[in-house]
Amino acid sequence: MVGKGGQGIPQEAPEGKRGARRRPWRRRSPGRLLGHTAPVPRLLVTGPSPCLPLLVAFAREARERGWSAEFAPPEGARAARLLGAAGEGVARERGARAASAPSEVVAGALAFARGVARVDTRWTRAALAREEARLRRAAAEIEAVLRRTRPDRVVVWNGLAGSGAVVAGAARARGIPVLHLENGFFPGTLQASYAGVNAGSGLAAVPDPVLAVPGAGAEEAYRAAVAAVRDGPAWEGDALHALAPKGSAALDRALRWAEEGPITGARLGGGARRALRARSDEARAAGAPPRGPYVLLALQVGADTQIVLHGGGIERAADAVAPVARAVAEASGGEVGLAVRPHPLDPEAGRARKEAARVGAAVAGGALGPWIDGARAVVVVNSTVGFESLARGVGVLALGRAAYGRAGVAEVAPGGEGLGAALVRAGAGPGPLARGFLAVAYRDFSVPGARDRVFGGTWDALFGALERGRDPGGEGGP
Repeated sequence: MVGKGGQGIPQEAPEGKRGARRRPWRRRSPGRLLGHTAPVPRLLVTGPSPCLPLLVAFAREARERGWSAEFAPPEGARAARLLGAAGEGVARERGARAASAPSEVVAGALAFARGVARVDTRWTRAALAREEARLRRAAAEIEAVLRRTRPDRVVVWNGLAGSGAVVAGAARARGIPVLHLENGFFPGTLQASYAGVNAGSGLAAVPDPVLAVPGAGAEEAYRAAVAAVRDGPAWEGDALHALAPKGSAALDRALRWAEEGPITGARLGGGARRALRARSDEARAAGAPPRGPYVLLALQVGADTQIVLHGGGIERAADAVAPVARAVAEASGGEVGLAVRPHPLDPEAGRARKEAARVGAAVAGGALGPWIDGARAVVVVNSTVGFESLARGVGVLALGRAAYGRAGVAEVAPGGEGLGAALVRAGAGPGPLARGFLAVAYRDFSVPGARDRVFGGTWDALFGALERGRDPGGEGGP
C-alpha cells in the first residue's frame, strides 16, 4: 500500500478490507520518512489464574521490546491489575452472540469437558449443557476480540481445556500461529510448541532420522537435560511431598509458600490441601526403595488433560495399578515387585494407595529420584516422569499417548495391551533413539522457566520462538 505523498511506506490494512495481506512479523523500527513507523507485532496472551504471574511478566517484557501485548478474556481484567494499570492491555468485547461462534472453535474444549464428565459424577447432562453454552459465549467474545486486535501471534497456557482451548481454536481457524506453553518436560523448564503440549507437542512428530542425528548442540543439550533432572529445582509436587514427612507445621509452611508463589504460584484448592495433609503421616512412614528388584508405576492427576485426552483408555490413574501388577508378576514369574507412586496432588491418591495395598505393592514416598534409579523399569500413563526416567538411564513403558511413546525411545502399550512383553523390553533400558530424543526435547522444545517465575535466558528463548512462528523442522503452526 502506498503511503501519503506516494512514499511507498507500509500502512496497516483497513479493518474492513477482506483479503488484505498481513504485514510481515517484525519489531518496531524508527520511521525515517514523514515520521512513519513499521507495524508493531501484536500478541494476544491468555492462561488460567495460576499462570498469570508468568504471563504478566512475559507481557511486560514484550512491551519493553516494543511489541504490543493484550490479554484475552476471561482473565484479562485480573492480568491488567497485575500489570499495575487497570484496564490497560485488556481485550474486551461485550454483547457478542454465542450463535456466531463456529462449532470447531469449541470442539477441543468440549472434548475435554466430556472426558472429565465420564469420571466425575458431578458433571451431569445439564452441567455439560451449561458448559457448552458458556464455551460458545466465550468463543463469540474471543472471535470479536480477534477481529478487532488482529494479533500476529497468540500465546496460550496449555490450550487444551476451557477458554484456553477456545482461544487456540479460534486463532487457528484464522490462520494465526498459536504458541502453547506448559510445565516443562524437565525440572526448571517450560515446554513451548506451536503444535500443542505434551503428547500433542511438535516434539512427538520429530522424525526418527533427526533423533538419530540431532545436529549441532545436541550433546550439550543432552547433558543439560540430564543435569536438569539430577540437579535442577524439584517438581512442584515433589517439593510439597518432600516437606510433608516433617510434620504438619512444615506442611502448613509448604502450603503457604505454594499459595504465595515460590513453589507453584498457584492457590491450592481445599481438596488438594486436605489430600496433602492426609498424606503427611503416610509420607513420613514411607521408607527407602526396597532392596529387591521392582518396577515403579508413577501415577498422575486423574482429571488432567494428559489422562482425559491422551490416557489410552485409562480414565482414572488408579485403574492402572491392577493390570500393571499382573503384568509384572507374569513377566517376572513373581520375582520382581511393584512400587506405586501416587501423584502428590491427586485428590484420588487414596484410591491408588488402596489398590497398591490390595495387590501387595509398595507405596513410593518422598523424593522420586531414588525410586527411579533403583527400578528395573518405570511405567507411566504419559507423565513427565517418563522424561526423568529416560534421563536417568531407566527404560520406560507408556500406557497412553506420550511424546516419548515411540519405537526406539520408550515402549508403548496403548490401552493396556501386551504389558508383560513390553515390560520385559523396557527392562533393557532406554531405546537407541532416547539420547537424541532428550537432546531435541531440551534444545528445541524447552525454555528455562517455571509457571510462577522465570530463570536466566527465558525471554530470549521465548521471543525467539515467537519470531520463528513455527516449531523447529516446520512442525506446528497453521
